[in-house]
Amino acid sequence: MVDQTQKPDKLGHTTIAVRAHDMHHGLVRIHGGLINRYMKRTRIVGAAAQLCTVIKDLEVIEDYGQLEVSAGEVGIDAPLLEKVLHDLREVAFVRLKEAGGEIKRVDVTVPLLRDVYEDLGELWETGNPTDHERASIQILDDVTLVPQKVRDVQRRYGLSPTDYEIIRDIGANAGYLRTYRSRTDGQEVICSPLHWDERPDSLDVLTAKYGSSDIIKALKSVRAHQGLPADHVTDAVLKDAIYTGLLPTPTVESLRGQKAFLFTPAHNIAMYEKSIVDKARAIIACVRYGEVFGTITRIFDPLLLLRRLRDRKRIGPHSEILRQYETLRNLGVGRISRAVGTSKYYLHLIDNDENVRALDLAIAMLQVGEGPPEGADVQSARQLLLPGTYVHPTGTRAKFASVQPMSYSARTIEHVNDLIRGVSIELD
Repeated sequence: MVDQTQKPDKLGHTTIAVRAHDMHHGLVRIHGGLINRYMKRTRIVGAAAQLCTVIKDLEVIEDYGQLEVSAGEVGIDAPLLEKVLHDLREVAFVRLKEAGGEIKRVDVTVPLLRDVYEDLGELWETGNPTDHERASIQILDDVTLVPQKVRDVQRRYGLSPTDYEIIRDIGANAGYLRTYRSRTDGQEVICSPLHWDERPDSLDVLTAKYGSSDIIKALKSVRAHQGLPADHVTDAVLKDAIYTGLLPTPTVESLRGQKAFLFTPAHNIAMYEKSIVDKARAIIACVRYGEVFGTITRIFDPLLLLRRLRDRKRIGPHSEILRQYETLRNLGVGRISRAVGTSKYYLHLIDNDENVRALDLAIAMLQVGEGPPEGADVQSARQLLLPGTYVHPTGTRAKFASVQPMSYSARTIEHVNDLIRGVSIELD
């Protein structure tokens, strides 16, 4: 078993920004002094990632009041919106036209998804995040892959009891962390309800056999290459994860026979209906088959192919499409037609909302390893920015109006009191 005290790998900028985006949905629902002291940078960068998902398909926003209303739909209040826009200007995602100290117009230049997260993660890194923010981001990334014993987390990150409870209290109140008692040894376990409410039994089998560091390393290899061919798996952890049913492994059949492909469990599945997740995995599995097992010609760049399907609504002609994309035909994602006078075929995207969302999710999974944690309110926020949309001043359903105070553990309450008094005492 791996020593749990070993230092974790440093996270890349893309992963940092994705986790900040995860945390945004909960941080905007709570308030308290610890948020201002310990989560300021993450709150801003997470909100920036969320705002990018709302405005990315626009070119210009001429009515700033309309943007304030739209941002309110995803929990970004007016003062936070202004901070976020100035940060986005710093990374050239927007250009702002200001007059009299007020923003009057926003020109949007948000890049592709992966570049958005990469630049926002760098923005977070250069913004002097607190040690609590760094640990929170890293812990959340770890427990999205596998729940961990609290004692191991504290050792791995060198956290004092007070620091751990601050991170836990903020995460629990914001809904991206929770703890429970292990059914096997009674120890406290920390996990993310965003990711691990579905397969606790399968996970128990794996964690009973391997250390959490081994499991994290193995699952990160899948997340970095969603649709990993099962034929290529040699890692014992992954083999057991497949056997226990922990990892989704859809199959595709074509000229090289039936092949299975590995995926990490769905991220934020409540935000993407199960059918959309299933379709996204099937899309990736089909293009991975062509990339790895193609017989005549192989797919050189799966991401480029899916972008072409998104833009042109079809791919081909190719002789293997008939069998290789049969799964997508059966799922209602596409239809297959024969190229006139040849033995080659086209795949045509069935252009409806669910299929386009599934294709977007597949593209995101190839870019950043998982679907973007947009939130359930993004679509309504986008609608409010459409030309001609009338927004009555009293019609703003800003989510920050229902922000709740945090509840703290006794240790954290004492820490808050010490901060207010201007003293710093470690409580062991």
